[in-house]
Amino acid sequence: EAGQVIRQATEKFMVGRTQGIRGSRAVFSTGAEAVNKDTIKAAGLTPVNPSTYQLIPVARDAAIRDWVIECGHTYRTGGAFYQLSKSEKIQAQKQIAVLEKKSDRVYTGPEARALLGLPDMEVRVKPDHNDDFTIFVQSTSVNRKLVPNTRLLLML
Repeated sequence: EAGQVIRQATEKFMVGRTQGIRGSRAVFSTGAEAVNKDTIKAAGLTPVNPSTYQLIPVARDAAIRDWVIECGHTYRTGGAFYQLSKSEKIQAQKQIAVLEKKSDRVYTGPEARALLGLPDMEVRVKPDHNDDFTIFVQSTSVNRKLVPNTRLLLML
């Protein structure tokens, strides 16, 4: 599955090069055509037990550790995932979580990275419109600035 995504992306890039297009920013997609019920099933993603995570709404500008503590939880480095709401660089070691909006069911693991076609290196990803699923990125920082009106996924 991931190999197929990379192959398609490479093909698209090469075709673009022959037409004089030098940049290819839209290689990794978080849109509905890449992340949907069928692709999640095909990637072998299994839902995380709901008792092991909590979704916390972000009400204002805050650093990730401060917000988690303010909401009455203990902050563990790597235990919080921020909602992908703007273009971000995602490093190779960062985990990805996929949230199904209707059910608040969360899927995570290496398959989640493969679903987006993310390689084992740092890449820039921008969120695409998706009505049914939201992408979350693991934060290994204590001062990651959270965006208001997004959600924070906290692994308990």
